[in-house]
Amino acid sequence: MRFAVGFCILAFSPVIFAGEPRIHRDLAYFEPKEQRRTLDVYTTTESKNQPIVFWIHGGGWQRGDKSDVAAKPWAFLDRGFVFVSTNYRFVPHVTMKQISEDLAKASSKTTLRRRLSRCCSLRRAVSS
Repeated sequence: MRFAVGFCILAFSPVIFAGEPRIHRDLAYFEPKEQRRTLDVYTTTESKNQPIVFWIHGGGWQRGDKSDVAAKPWAFLDRGFVFVSTNYRFVPHVTMKQISEDLAKASSKTTLRRRLSRCCSLRRAVSS
C-alpha cells in the first residue's frame, strides 16, 4: 500500500529540478538522544514551503534502519518534496504502543518544526 501511494505521488507530480541536495542525519526527536529515535532529513538548497514525505522503514517492527531508503529521497526531492526518514525502537525491547508513541513524536508538528526550522519553511508542509 505504501508503495502504491508513493508511486501515485511520483507518477502524477511534475518533476521540479530542485537545488543542491542536503542531508541532515541523526536529528534526535527524543531527549536524551538515542540512535533508535532519530530522523534523517533530505532537502535541497531551495526547499521552502515544500510538502513532507514521512517515511517509516519496513522490517516487521523488529529490524531495519532509516537509512534503507535507496533512491526514494532523490525521487521525491526532484518533485519538490522534503523527505524525512525515521528510526524507532524495536519489538521485543518495547511494546507496539511504545513504537506508535515514538512514531507519533517523530512525526508531530512540533518535532518537525523544531528539527526542520534550519532548512525549510513548514507553512504548507505541516497542517494545523
